[in-house]
Amino acid sequence: MKNLMPISTKVYNLLIGEGIQEEEILEVMNNIQRDIAEHFEVKIDIEEQYFNLLQDIVWYNLERKEKRNITDIGRLYPSFMYLCDNGNEIPYEEINGLKNNLIDIKKKLNDSICYLVQLSGAEKLFEDKSSKVFYIDKRKNKKEEKAKRETNSITCVIQEDIKSYHMENIKINTVIDVLIGAIEKAEKNKSKIVINFI
Repeated sequence: MKNLMPISTKVYNLLIGEGIQEEEILEVMNNIQRDIAEHFEVKIDIEEQYFNLLQDIVWYNLERKEKRNITDIGRLYPSFMYLCDNGNEIPYEEINGLKNNLIDIKKKLNDSICYLVQLSGAEKLFEDKSSKVFYIDKRKNKKEEKAKRETNSITCVIQEDIKSYHMENIKINTVIDVLIGAIEKAEKNKSKIVINFI
């Protein structure tokens, strides 16, 4: 093999010496590259819509104590609720706390009645924990409390139990499972996790 860098020649000769056929070398090299890359970082794709929906559900059903504002976001699950606030990389040092959060969240979502909830509002409202929340309750047989909507408030729409929505329930559990799977891979190599939102 002419015109190869010295290191490339060494790798080529090593692979041939290991019994790899010449026509298989590029495929084997791609597998090696992927394997080495996973040693440093675990890359995953997550549907952003369902990631955000899961955070809304967790806040309303598991964390919320104060009904008028969002001061209690992250009260019980800070590793999950603030995940990706400062970028899409999760350092190895933070994955244990995240794993504990996710395991507990999954157990509680599956073992109890949790309502499908969606929060909406300007991004700046979510940065200010004193932002007021206006509730719209869409559950059957639920009388909505008449409350005056304040300007610059976050809207919180409450639906039935998440288990009533088959597709949403699957997608939300998939977000949890993908994250836990990535954590388990990262734990083996002491690597970071990189999330790509799709």
